[in-house]
Parts: sequence; C-alpha cells; structure tokens
Amino acid sequence: MKANIMYAAGDVRVEEIPVPKLLKPTDAIFKSACCLHVRKRSASLI
Repeated sequence: MKANIMYAAGDVRVEEIPVPKLLKPTDAIFKSACCLHVRKRSASLI
C-alpha cells in the first residue's frame, strides 16, 4: 500500500509500505484521509 510520509518540513514523499496486520486482539487499524497542501512561497526584496 502507499502512504504519504513526512520526513521534514517541505519533504513529503509517497512510498510503498507493508499492509498493516493485527498482532494482538486489542490492536486496531484505521485509515485517515486528510488533504495536505504544500506551497512554496518566495519573497523578493525591492
């Protein structure tokens, strides 16, 4: 499966990760959907 992984500010990568598995009866797996907008701003000095 693919996941968005944030390594640092401005460094977000889509990588393949293993599918999660339940290991104990108390474990849970959930999916979260979020929208991430990354914008680069530039400033100019006049």
